[in-house]
Amino acid sequence: MRYFTLILLFPALAFANPVDIFGYGARGQALGGAQVAKPSDSSANYYNPAAIAGFTHTHLDIGYQYAKPQLFINNQNVNVDAVRGTQLGLVAPGSVFNTPVALGVSMYVPDQHLTRTRTLSVSQPRFTYYNNRPQRMVLAFNLGVEIAKGLRIGGGISYMTRTQGGLLLDGRVGLVADQSELQTEMDIDLVAAKYGQIGIQYEVNDRLSFGAVYRTGFQLELQQRFVISADIGAENVAPEVEDAYFELNTLGRDLYQAPQLVLGMYFQPTRNISVNLDMAWHRWSTFVAPASRIEIEFDLKQFNDMVDLPPAPSVPDANFRDIIVPRLGVEWVAKRGRNHTVLLRSGYSFEFSPVPHQTGETNYIDNAKHTMSLGAGLSLPNLGELIPLPVDFNLSVGSTLMPRRQTIKSSAVDPIGSYVSKGHTWQAAFTSNWRF
Repeated sequence: MRYFTLILLFPALAFANPVDIFGYGARGQALGGAQVAKPSDSSANYYNPAAIAGFTHTHLDIGYQYAKPQLFINNQNVNVDAVRGTQLGLVAPGSVFNTPVALGVSMYVPDQHLTRTRTLSVSQPRFTYYNNRPQRMVLAFNLGVEIAKGLRIGGGISYMTRTQGGLLLDGRVGLVADQSELQTEMDIDLVAAKYGQIGIQYEVNDRLSFGAVYRTGFQLELQQRFVISADIGAENVAPEVEDAYFELNTLGRDLYQAPQLVLGMYFQPTRNISVNLDMAWHRWSTFVAPASRIEIEFDLKQFNDMVDLPPAPSVPDANFRDIIVPRLGVEWVAKRGRNHTVLLRSGYSFEFSPVPHQTGETNYIDNAKHTMSLGAGLSLPNLGELIPLPVDFNLSVGSTLMPRRQTIKSSAVDPIGSYVSKGHTWQAAFTSNWRF
């Protein structure tokens, strides 16, 4: 019996989750993601769970988002998949001993993959920001409490999907491939990984509000198992090896989210204009290189001494850096009428890349990101006796521009060589907000 532990080449790591990339809800996206101080719908489940304690009616929100990355290496499109999915949100307010409380639930469900993982070699260039990150189902549960007039706290847990399982083969392994007779059994599970968040909101009055939220970091692990239990030999003769056994277990790091601290302010300088400002700190310096750990166990009887596995390759440090992400959103009440209200929105954010220059053997590709967005909202005071409270319809469109970044390798004989990366992403979202 032999037992080995190896460190494989890097999987195709991905950062955080789809909500972190594109925001949650059309209103939040249109405002550049600047929503920590005063979210007004179920998107508070993501932006700041403390805010749900200030809701006076039940909110049910339904939406859909679409994004199409166009990413290039040396002017060649790498054909990253489009991202599309449904967003659902619910906030149910109430009170306990005359203290306002609220429960919140939100969900993002992609309509292509509930989860996806790809594994690439350490030298394979890949856009780390978009590779696996959008292909996740996200579910969040939150509780908010108003502890004093205008002062609220809240928090909860978010869940994301990952897979684990294996492939089991049993029977006979022939000396040539077409003589093998193996029965196959697959065991694949869709499991959840969780991370926490906690927020605080202080609403001074209707025109001024402050907020802060902290999201814990995490790194998803992918577990896979491959087992062959069989005799080895030709058909209709005594086997060369009886009851041979081979088992391979992998434990890989896949999806990573840096711990985040976000501070926000909302103010209304005029009756018809409001401004949202957010400043986020992302602690990427805690990022650990996403090596996969492989454990191999086998028993080939008399042939055990003939198997020699190479030593594990070294894993270079990632050396990612912390970044600050500013966000700005402006909302203008363009028309305030008796039967409807029309709102226009605009937003901007800038995100530095946490990835250092890739001068060595690794090729994590990432660029700075300028995100600009526009949006519109239509608020109806009611839809009759059945729905007497306001109903909102919100639309947003946006684009993320990734300026040209040149990577120059320190070695003239690097197998990949120097390259230039750039890209952009178009995105859109629609959300309907209902109150009961």
